[in-house]
Amino acid sequence: MIGTGVFTTTRYDSRRDFDEQRPSGVHVARNHFTAAGVRWMWEMMAGRLRQDDGTLSDHLGSARIVVGNGDIGYVPNQERLQGDQTAQAALDGGFPTTEVRLLEDDDFLRPLGLITFRATFGEADACFDWREQGVVTAQGVLIDRAVGDGGRKVLGSVWQTEAVLELTG
Repeated sequence: MIGTGVFTTTRYDSRRDFDEQRPSGVHVARNHFTAAGVRWMWEMMAGRLRQDDGTLSDHLGSARIVVGNGDIGYVPNQERLQGDQTAQAALDGGFPTTEVRLLEDDDFLRPLGLITFRATFGEADACFDWREQGVVTAQGVLIDRAVGDGGRKVLGSVWQTEAVLELTG
């Protein structure tokens, strides 16, 4: 199993620009799964993340996108964002979405699973330098992390971040 993905942040200078879908810029950063994220996925698939009544105690349907100002490079054992300023946003309606494809690779079919998260940070949210992004579960497990200078979000701007996580076999 190989896990990677992409964070795409679309920047809007104002709520009006956001409503009219007039972006002022786009930033793209590659992500990598954390060891805690992979462990969480295996525990989830094994059915071990259950409450006493049998219901799920944690799942990606209640995930959040987190952003921070940390510029420490990615290391697989990181369990949280590295910056001293962080913010999070709930997923936009209709997210996450999932898709599975079969890819042909040297006459061999292999699966590709995609899960897409999207969150919108409003005018007063996360106003600082964005240098890292991640997806966290409802219980706060950091599934993945991307590092890259995404720019400074200022008061009045609206930024929408989409994270596409890929699992290939």
